[in-house]
Amino acid sequence: MRERSGWIIIYSDSLTVRRNSACAFAPSLQDLEMPPWSPVTFFNLISPDLFPYLAGATFFATCFTSLPIAFAYGHVSGFPYISDIGTFPPEANIFGLMLSICAILTGITIWNVYATIRMPTATNGYACLVGLLAAFGVQVVANFQETVIFKVHITGAMMAFGLATVYLWLTLFTSLHLRKFRAGCSVIATISLFLTSTSGIISFYYFKGTKMTHWRPEDGGYSWHVVSVFSEWILALTVNAFIVTLAKDIGKDDEQISLLNGRNDRETGQTDIQPDVLRERSVR
Repeated sequence: MRERSGWIIIYSDSLTVRRNSACAFAPSLQDLEMPPWSPVTFFNLISPDLFPYLAGATFFATCFTSLPIAFAYGHVSGFPYISDIGTFPPEANIFGLMLSICAILTGITIWNVYATIRMPTATNGYACLVGLLAAFGVQVVANFQETVIFKVHITGAMMAFGLATVYLWLTLFTSLHLRKFRAGCSVIATISLFLTSTSGIISFYYFKGTKMTHWRPEDGGYSWHVVSVFSEWILALTVNAFIVTLAKDIGKDDEQISLLNGRNDRETGQTDIQPDVLRERSVR
């Protein structure tokens, strides 16, 4: 019988999820007596299926805290890119800190989804790797402002949005939960990624102004700029909504874990689940 361990979720000998193992780097940690101030003790109070909600809430807080500050200081005008509201201090400090936390929470969530699967396939592994790389891209965006090292910043943005979209599709095909909603999110994210990329390139080509954070109609390429910015916000919010739904995967019980792998061996050992049963019980 296979036993796996990892951060946040590990499996016992009976392949049941230990839901209060938030810092379980190894099974032996479960047997250690931790003092009240221990970080392990603190994180053990957090249920793994709360991390998607924490990641989603942190992203919203990041954007809608930095946005009014950027406008109040006159650092942006019109309809700014997400990165624009994290370019200049003091909002850049808040943006970088909170977005870094969001990236960490998202990475934990992605790992939890993979760790919950009883018999992961190669596709599950690819999805986990792609998702973690996307979370790393978010870290790059948070720590390299566009006005400081633009090439590094844009590389991080491409990793974050591009790989996140790939992760959405991989998760859609490997999970049985909320398939219709997730399919819609995947389609919207793909279209938004295409629009924000192509219109962004065109708008930069026609831009003749001096400050991109204060893009005005007379600077050229303004219509393309608006399309690119609007698509970026839609893309980010769609990915964020998808991440929140991953709580459904992490919070499933043992029977649902078995269904995800096409088997139900809780009582009978190796009994195949028929496709019609899977379809009936997959979408709730």
